[in-house]
Amino acid sequence: MVPLSDLMTVVPYRCVCGNTVGLINNEARSCLLCDRPIPATAFQNGDATIIGGSEPAEIEPEEFDPLIRQRLRHFRVLSPLGQGGMGSVYHAVDESLERDVALKVIRSSKNNVSESRLVQRLLQEARAQARVAHPNIVQVYYVDAQAEIPFLAMELISGPTLEERLKAGPIGFSEIVDIAIQTSRALRAAAQYQIVHGDIKPANLLLGRDGIVKLSDFGLARPVDLLLTDPVGISGTPNYLSPEACCGEATDHRSDMYALGVVLFQMTFDRLPYAIGGASLMTRLEAHVDWPVEFPAVWPSHLPKEWKLVLARLLAKDPEVRYRDYDELLAELETLKPIELPYAGRAVRSLAWLIDLGLLFLVMQGLRSAFRGGDDVLQHAILATLSSQLSAVALIAAAFLHALTGQTPGTKLMQIRIVDDHGLRLGKSSLFVRALAQQMPLWGLVGLRSFAALGLIPLGWTVALVLGAFSLIDAAFAVFRPDRRSFHDLIFHTHVVLDTTTARRTSTVKKSGRPGRPQHANTRPVAEDVSENGSTEQTLSLTT
Repeated sequence: MVPLSDLMTVVPYRCVCGNTVGLINNEARSCLLCDRPIPATAFQNGDATIIGGSEPAEIEPEEFDPLIRQRLRHFRVLSPLGQGGMGSVYHAVDESLERDVALKVIRSSKNNVSESRLVQRLLQEARAQARVAHPNIVQVYYVDAQAEIPFLAMELISGPTLEERLKAGPIGFSEIVDIAIQTSRALRAAAQYQIVHGDIKPANLLLGRDGIVKLSDFGLARPVDLLLTDPVGISGTPNYLSPEACCGEATDHRSDMYALGVVLFQMTFDRLPYAIGGASLMTRLEAHVDWPVEFPAVWPSHLPKEWKLVLARLLAKDPEVRYRDYDELLAELETLKPIELPYAGRAVRSLAWLIDLGLLFLVMQGLRSAFRGGDDVLQHAILATLSSQLSAVALIAAAFLHALTGQTPGTKLMQIRIVDDHGLRLGKSSLFVRALAQQMPLWGLVGLRSFAALGLIPLGWTVALVLGAFSLIDAAFAVFRPDRRSFHDLIFHTHVVLDTTTARRTSTVKKSGRPGRPQHANTRPVAEDVSENGSTEQTLSLTT
C-alpha cells in the first residue's frame, strides 16, 4: 500500500475558471489564469470531488447568460439548473423529439489544455452512461464534443438530489433501504459492463418525484481492466473514497460498494462514519484507511440489528470482506425492505387464533381417545399421562412448524403474518417461543390432565387457572389497545398485519420522519420478500 504522505506532495486543484493549480496541502495560493484566491481550506470540504468541480462559495452566477433562449444543434436552452466545475447545466427542449432534457455545457477556458481535458471527461461520461442502459441510471441522449460549445444532452429528472434530501430532514429506514436497493441495481448494471463509477455520493443520486432513484455523473467512471492495469491515483470525493482508492491502488466494483456504504451510513445517522469535521484532506484519507467505523455506542431501537451488519460489511477496509457482488448485496437488502401493510383487525386475528387452537384441541382429543381405558387405576394413569405428554409434543411440533414456515392454518386462512417492530419477518427462534405463548389455554389443559393423571388434581387446576388468567390478560390487551397488540406482542416486539396480495399491491411506502415507524396507527412497515441539478462540487485528482 502506497503511504498517503507520498501521494500528497502536490494536489491538482481545479479552479472555477477551468485552470488546474498545483496545491500543497494546507497552503493558500492564487490561480495563475484568473488570479482567483484559493484558500488553504480548499479541501476541507470532504464533499468536494477530486476532478472537475468547484467550491460552492466561489461560484458567482452571471446576471446575463448568453445561452438562454439560444440553440445548440436541435436543443433550445430555456433556463439554468446549476453550475459546477465542468461548466453549467441547463433545462432545454429537444425540438426534434419535443421533450425536456438537461444540457451539460462545457465552460470555455483560456487554457486549451484544461478545456480539452473537460471535453474528454464529458465524452467519457457520455459513453459510460450510454453504455449502461438501466432505469436507475440517467439516460444520455446526445453528445457533441466537436462543436464550439461542447455539450451533453441527458434525461431531465424532476426532483432533488439525495444531498438536498439529507438537508431537508431525517430519512425513514424504509426510504433508506429503497434508495440502497435502487442504487445497488444501478451499480450492478454498471458492473456487468465492467464499469466502476468512481464517484458515488449523495450529490450524484437524483430522487425523482415518482420515487425512482437515478445515478448520474459518470465523469470518473472507468473500465475495471483499465483500473487494474493503469490506476489513476486518487480520484473521487474525499468523504466517499474507499481505502484502496485513498492509497492510489487499483479499484473495482467493491470500491463503489464502500462509497455506497458511506452514503447509507450518512442517511441512517445523519453524519459520516468518521468524526472528521473540518479535517484536512490528508486526515480524511487516513480515516478511510485506518480509522474504525464509529457506530453508535447503543444501537437505536428503531433500526434492525441486521442493518449494522450490512453497513459494517460495506465499510470493511479489506475489499475481500465486502460483498462478493451486487447480487449478494441486493439479496440481503431485500430482506430488510419494509413496506406499509395495515394492522390485522381484532376479529381477523381472533378467528386465526381460534382456528389454530381448535385444530390443536382436536388433535389433543384424538390422542386422549386413543389412550383412553385401562383395566386398573395404574394402567389408566399411565395411559392418561402418556396422552398428556403426546399432546405436549403435538403443541411443540405445531410451534416448530409455525417457526419453520412462518404460517399456521389460521394465519394462512385469514391472510395475516407476524412481523417485528421494524416490519421485518420474525426470527425462527422468536416465532417459536411466541407460538408457544399463544397456546397458553391448551398448555393449561395439558397441565390439568397431566397432574390429574397423577392424582394431583388441585395442582393441575392451579396450573390451568394461572395459564388461563394469562390468556385472558393477553386477550384483553388486544381488545382494548388502539394498536390491537396483545400482551405477548409487547413481550416479543411483534405486530400482526394483513398479508393479502391486494394489500401488498396497493400499499405505498410512507416517508416517515422517524425511521422505521408507521405514519398511521393502522399501518405497519413490513419487509417484502421479494447531480446535475444545481449542486456544486469541488473535484480533486491525486496521482502517484
